[in-house]
Amino acid sequence: TNELSTRYEELTLIYGVGDKLKVAEDSYSTIRYIINEALYKLHGNASILYVPDLGIIEILLSGIKYSKDDLVKIVSHVKRKCNTGKEQIVINNLRDFRSIGFKDKNWFKFIANPVQIKGESRGMFLILSNTLRVDYSTSDLKLLQALSGQISIIITNDELYYNLKNFLMNFVKTMVSAIEAKDSYTRGHSERVNKISIMIARAMGLSQKDIENVSWASILHDVGKIGVSDKILTKPGSLNREEYNIVKTHPEKGYEIMRHIEQIQDALPGILYHQERYDGKGYPKGLKGKEIPLYARIIAIADTYDSITSSRAYRACNTHINAIREINRISGTQLDSEIVRVFKEICKTQPDFIRGEGDENKKIKDWSDKLHRT
Repeated sequence: TNELSTRYEELTLIYGVGDKLKVAEDSYSTIRYIINEALYKLHGNASILYVPDLGIIEILLSGIKYSKDDLVKIVSHVKRKCNTGKEQIVINNLRDFRSIGFKDKNWFKFIANPVQIKGESRGMFLILSNTLRVDYSTSDLKLLQALSGQISIIITNDELYYNLKNFLMNFVKTMVSAIEAKDSYTRGHSERVNKISIMIARAMGLSQKDIENVSWASILHDVGKIGVSDKILTKPGSLNREEYNIVKTHPEKGYEIMRHIEQIQDALPGILYHQERYDGKGYPKGLKGKEIPLYARIIAIADTYDSITSSRAYRACNTHINAIREINRISGTQLDSEIVRVFKEICKTQPDFIRGEGDENKKIKDWSDKLHRT
C-alpha cells in the first residue's frame, strides 16, 4: 500500500509539472517547483540543478550542514568524475562514494541524472541526502529521470524563445534603421522613446509582460514612416494640408506592417494609437481619455519629450526645462496627466536620460506650433 501511494504521488507530481508547462507559467518558477518537489519526494537534504554554461545553478537545502558553495563544489566534482552524459548515477554506499574521490568524513548518498538540451548533456540534476537510511531505488531514479526530462523541455523552450526574440529584435532594429536613414534628424529617436517608455512603465508598477509590450510598441511606434516620402519627412518648412495628412497615416501603416507578427500582437495598440490625444483631437481614430490604450498614452509622453529635446529638419532642439514646461501645458489635453506626473517624478529621481541644458532661456521661433508636426 505504501508503495502504491508513493507511485501515485510521483505520477501526480509529473502530471502537475506538465500542467504548469501547458499554462505557460514563468519558467524559473516552474523549475524551482520541480527541484523543491524532488527534494521532498526523494527525501533529500539538498536538491541541485547544475547547468553551468547556461548560468543555471539552483540549490535548495533542507537540514544539511553544507553551504551552497560547498554543494557547488560537490556537484562540479561529480560532473567531472562521472560520465553524466550517458547514464544516471546512484551512490548508496561508502565504497562507491570513495570511488569517485570523496573522503569518508563527507559521506552522503545521492542520485544524479544528466540534463539533456537538444540531445547534448549540458548539466545534471542531483539529490543528496546524509540522513536517508534506505537506499535510493530504481523507482527513485525513474522519477528523477522524468523530472530531469521536464527541466530539459523548459530550458530548450526558453532557448528557442530567446533565439526567436533576438531574431525579432534584430529585425526590429533593421526596420528602425531603415526609417532613420530616411531622416537623419530622427536618428536615435526610437531608441530614446523606447528607453523613456520603459522607465515610465516600470515606475507605474506594470507587469513584466506589460513592460515588454511597451518596449516593442515604443521601439516600433514610428515604423509606419517607412511608407512616407523622404521629401515630406525632411521638409524644412511647414507641411501643407495634403502632406500633413500623409504623415498622419504612419500609425496605421505601422500597424499594418507589424500586425502579422504573432509575438507582438499585444503591443500593436501602442503603435496604432500613439498619436491620439487625451482630449479626443488626435489621430487615427479620435479616441479620448482612457479609451486610448495605456501603452499608447505612455509612448505619447516619451515621444513628446524626445521630439522637443531633439533637432528636426523644421526646427532646432529645445531644453529639458522647456520640454517639461510644454508637457505641463498640454497635460490633460494632449497627454494623460496621471502618467505625466509619473514621468516628472522619474525626471527627479532618474535623470540619466536628460540631455545637457545649455541656455535654458533660449527661445526658438514657432517651436510650440511645430512641435506636434509628427
